Amino acid sequence: MREGRGSERLGGLQAARAIAAILVVLQHLNWAADRIWDQHDPVILFHPGAGGVALFFVLSGYVMTRGLPRRPIDFAVGRLRRIFPGLWIALFISAGTELLLFGAWPGIDPVLFALYPTGTAPNSLVPYWTLLFELLFYGLVLVAITVFPGRSRLLVVAGLAVSFAFAPKLGSEAALFPAWDAALLTRFSLLFLIGVLLGYLPRPWGTPVALFFAFLAAALYWFPDISAALGHGVSYPSFLQWNAPYGVWAVCAGLAIYGALAWEADGLGGRVLQRIGDASYGIYLTHVVCLFVAFRLVAQMPGFADWPATAKYGVAALIGFVPAYLLGRAEWRLQKWLKTFSPARGWPRPAVFRQAIEARTPGRP
Repeated sequence: MREGRGSERLGGLQAARAIAAILVVLQHLNWAADRIWDQHDPVILFHPGAGGVALFFVLSGYVMTRGLPRRPIDFAVGRLRRIFPGLWIALFISAGTELLLFGAWPGIDPVLFALYPTGTAPNSLVPYWTLLFELLFYGLVLVAITVFPGRSRLLVVAGLAVSFAFAPKLGSEAALFPAWDAALLTRFSLLFLIGVLLGYLPRPWGTPVALFFAFLAAALYWFPDISAALGHGVSYPSFLQWNAPYGVWAVCAGLAIYGALAWEADGLGGRVLQRIGDASYGIYLTHVVCLFVAFRLVAQMPGFADWPATAKYGVAALIGFVPAYLLGRAEWRLQKWLKTFSPARGWPRPAVFRQAIEARTPGRP
């Protein structure tokens, strides 16, 4: 999970990736149900996807600056390799499948460093808007490594703080699909900033500590929503809608990730979550179109109209999540193969050929 000197693979952080991916999938159950069944999923009331996005951004801030590489080229190649191969494949899978389902090709706007969707629904590429902000954060880190390598993390902190301070005024969901000038001064900078600052804190230890921070984060995040849904008079729009104060998301996600640093994520449940975490990027890229197909299949099953709502959503979610997970694992294996390439090594080769070459030239490093 760490680029640059040494390696760091923490089970809790991988499990946190899995939880974030699952929250985003839960959010988009509503999107699929609305498009295929003309129904609304009640899970949408609790805004799980917003929590998942916040977790992903805080995680990115922590991981990207925890162990920065010495050379800017290593960081740039690593990030491009991580983002774009899977993205390009997923674009064709998602857009092609949607063309078959709806007879409409979703709008794809190629930008110099990002590909994100434009236009109206149907749009199976709906989660891709987050990549724009992720890539802008990577750009800031790259500038910091290049210009101020000795204190690059401090420069990242300063840049994120300035970006958030001058962010567009709260109040428009359209800001999620901004022009470049709006995106460069973004409220999401606070989420990345929390992740960077976590790297300066002492690492917590022990599962009880992890559970404490996880429950605290969940309580702070979902209490307003649950209270509003049960009619207890707490107004959740001031907290958790897209135009809410981003400090709530940032603090909750920061607490959750800080707890994850203390979580071993061992046992069967932890290992399952880690495997889902490995596949989380591929799940993120493909889950919406997988849900579209699943909801279409479930709607054609015998007696569908008489099923309980929970059974409808449960079966569709399971059918949609399985192929998204398998595609995510395939993307993860692609990444493992691509990591055999670095600016110093040349193009990647299958392991069997690389081993044969090294056996013939034992003196070669």
